[in-house]
Amino acid sequence: RLRLNDNSVIHLSPKRDKFTPWSLLSTETHAQALNKFSLEGAARSALGGLFLDRENPGITLDAMGINGAKGNVISRWDNQTLRKQLHWRKPKLIILAYGTNEAFDLKFDSLEFAQTLRNNVRSLRFLAPGAAILIMGAPASAKNSAPNLTTSCPQGIAKNLPNVVTVQKRIAQEEKTLYWDWARFMGGICGAPYWAQLSPPLMGKDLIHLSKEGYESSADALFGAFQANIRL
Repeated sequence: RLRLNDNSVIHLSPKRDKFTPWSLLSTETHAQALNKFSLEGAARSALGGLFLDRENPGITLDAMGINGAKGNVISRWDNQTLRKQLHWRKPKLIILAYGTNEAFDLKFDSLEFAQTLRNNVRSLRFLAPGAAILIMGAPASAKNSAPNLTTSCPQGIAKNLPNVVTVQKRIAQEEKTLYWDWARFMGGICGAPYWAQLSPPLMGKDLIHLSKEGYESSADALFGAFQANIRL
């Protein structure tokens, strides 16, 4: 039970499945009731987080950081809750931006990755028929140590990066989604070390994560692509 400071109670029903132990629930309440809240009767349970939304129009940002997330994480989302959220929000655009962790995955399977991406597109299109879907190609990334892929790049790149980008572009074409080639904007799949050498550097020292300036530059370029109505 989640007790709010106006003494109202929201009853939670956590899942018992050991493979999907988290449950996402939504409720409507007055914002002032959220000044303080407490979890009651929660033996062996925990409150994983709280997302606030409002009915007014505008932009909502849900920062759900999942370390090591891959595209298959969507298959573990509660479909009923997702349907309710998408119906309520009526999104105009859904962006699928996965691929970096797949690029470094030692057990990467291109056929499985393609099918997962295809399923994600079709599922979201069914749940939100009014939304356009954009697949973002994985950004350039590099890896100094094995296992990596030695190419003409100045440093070895993530072993599966070329395959990941190829699959993403193919599924975008086959499923008729929008597509933005992030690696191409970075100068190609070899772009990570070059971005790291710029001033200020646009790439982090790990050559996997971009710097603040790198993400801002990428965001500006993506927005510019929307303005120019660039498609496949």
